[in-house]
Amino acid sequence: PNLLMEPAINGDLTHNVTPPSDLTYSEMKDIGWLPSVLPKTIAVNAGNNQSTFTDSAFATPIKLAVTRAVNGITVTWTVNPMGGAGATFPSTGSRFAVSLTDATGVATAPQFIANSTTGAYSMNATVPGAGTTKFTLTNTTSDRIFADDFE
Repeated sequence: PNLLMEPAINGDLTHNVTPPSDLTYSEMKDIGWLPSVLPKTIAVNAGNNQSTFTDSAFATPIKLAVTRAVNGITVTWTVNPMGGAGATFPSTGSRFAVSLTDATGVATAPQFIANSTTGAYSMNATVPGAGTTKFTLTNTTSDRIFADDFE
């Protein structure tokens, strides 16, 4: 059929890319390419505007939601340090991590730990097709009392 790797423009070419008019889709499917639907929007779902003590995990998981709800879309999480304040993902040992959306279009950031510097900073979540959203986070000083403080 005419469209698959046609070396020249001919008058009998059509815009129909489905068999039997064209084998392009079938050929791409045969080599492993599958059509996919990307989400169009991204929104904060949970965990925005929270704080934790330095060197501690955040209490509320960071979540986002995409619409169209698509399962298995990769979300890239990026901590943006500011003035030394930031956080690290133990799973990667860095300020970058990835997770996947579930069947409802919700993705949860892997656990991350605030560093030892106080202050506010942000974390971006980026989703192909939907863009980027931002979470605001703060590391605060610990007022916890340790047994060693009484020695």
